Formats: sequence, C-alpha cells, structure tokens
Amino acid sequence: MFKRRKPRKITSHIGEFIWPSMGWKRFFRYVMHRTIRLSGNNYSIAAGLASGAAISSTPIFGTHIIQALIITYIIRGNLIASAIGTLWGNPWTFPFLLFMSYETGMYVLDLAGLNSDIPEMAQNITMTDIFTNYMDFIIPMTVGGYICAIILWPLYFAVFYILIRNAKAAKMTIKKRRIKKVAKEITGQDK
Repeated sequence: MFKRRKPRKITSHIGEFIWPSMGWKRFFRYVMHRTIRLSGNNYSIAAGLASGAAISSTPIFGTHIIQALIITYIIRGNLIASAIGTLWGNPWTFPFLLFMSYETGMYVLDLAGLNSDIPEMAQNITMTDIFTNYMDFIIPMTVGGYICAIILWPLYFAVFYILIRNAKAAKMTIKKRRIKKVAKEITGQDK
C-alpha cells in the first residue's frame, strides 16, 4: 500500500546514503526535530546522542549502532537517540575520525612500546599495503578509537545536553504563547 511503484535500486540507496536527495541542511533539520521530540529527559537524550557520536570513532563498521545501544542501555540513556547519534559517523566524517583514531592509537602503542613493527601514517602507504597488512592499521585504529570515544564522550554530552535543553525550552515557550493566544481568543480579551 505504501510502497514505491518502482523499487529503488541498490545504487540509489548508496547514493542516498552519501548525499541525501532532500539535501544535508533539510536532513539535519529533520533529524534535529525528531531528536527534540523524543520522550525522555535531557540527560537520557544527551547521553544517547553522545554514546552514538563517540562510538563512531571506532573502526569496527557495522557494529556502531549495537555498541551505542549497549553503552546507552548501561548508562540509562535514550536508545533511539543513540541510534541517531551514530549518524555522526558518515562517509564525510569517517576519514577524519579514523585518522584521529589511528594517530591516537599509534601514540598510545608507542608509549607502551608495542608498535615497533607498525608503519607510520606519514610514509607513502598504498592501498595494497593497507589490504595486505590490514592488522597493522586496524589494531592502532581500534585502540585509538576506543580511547577517543572515552575522551570525546563528555564533550559530546555537554554539547548535546545544552542543545537539547535550549531546544526544549524554546519549544515550551512557543507552546505557552500559543495557549495564551487561544485563551485570549476564547475569553474575548483580544477585543
């Protein structure tokens, strides 16, 4: 009943993931409105969003939502908000997040004296190097990704908490104005 007449092709789905047909501005505005309308207090929504955004810096693709849901469940956050928070990891931000994770992992492994055989990112690395020696890249990215997630979670939480609190306060102010306007119209105080 509510299906498309012509089903989308897989290439259309991939294109929609990389660049939404509604545009990025409208997409983020839609996500923002959906997030504000979530049930729960400011803490639970902000904790869910922060968990999703923080876990996006790990290189284990395909498990970000599952990891974010587990973390959010443990800290009593909003599970839907954590799924929305994983949108922070997208094709546009993954290169920066993975580079940050790799560099952090290399630094930590260097401090521990464990990366003597792992190549530096600054050298000329080809795609064949990455595919043939993928463990040399995955291990530092994983270690650094989880360290970055732990470090970035409080920052994300603070930002999301302030944004959610202010957005809900603005929404409540608009609602009160509408109620006052309707009450004045009903009682005839407008005239």
